[in-house]
Amino acid sequence: MIKYLPSVVVAAILVTAGCQSHTQQAHPGTTVFTVVSTAAPDPGTDASRQEVLRRFTNDIWPAVVAYSGEGPSQGGPGNKRWAAVTDQGINTDAWNALRDAVHHLGVVSDGDNTHGPVTASDALRAADTHVTALDPPNATVQVCYTYTAVSYPSDAAHPQYAPAASEADFHLHKTDNWYLNAITNDHVVPGCGATN
Repeated sequence: MIKYLPSVVVAAILVTAGCQSHTQQAHPGTTVFTVVSTAAPDPGTDASRQEVLRRFTNDIWPAVVAYSGEGPSQGGPGNKRWAAVTDQGINTDAWNALRDAVHHLGVVSDGDNTHGPVTASDALRAADTHVTALDPPNATVQVCYTYTAVSYPSDAAHPQYAPAASEADFHLHKTDNWYLNAITNDHVVPGCGATN
């Protein structure tokens, strides 16, 4: 048994290459290895996904909600929050598309000649948020959000209110932090939850 111990120790050292190891004496003549990883978290790990979600839920989503409710203002608090979470590296066309996408969140129907638009009458609420793609420096967060939709049917005397839900993909880019650079696939869904 003792002749095989050196080959077991060599194998353990080879397996733990790239990791920091600490040793301790368990019993006289035997060595126990405790392996401690020194590598940064893998981009697809839960830690990386949690970093994206924290930035999205604490900073990006609140800024989007504030900006979408403020309208096309250029100096209000919603605009300042919006500017702080928007990717400054995108070109003018992409920035305009992003701005338009934010203002279109919560729109069930644009309306036509006989029916007015159906839009959110209150703040948007994120109900289900998860990272669907993570390939640093890019990430995609899918959000199912709820709101109260208001419509103005031509045959009704008063506006009609109803609960509504939509889902959209928020594309983020990381420089010194995660920033919003696009919103795509915004569409109405029956509700938020595992069935969407």
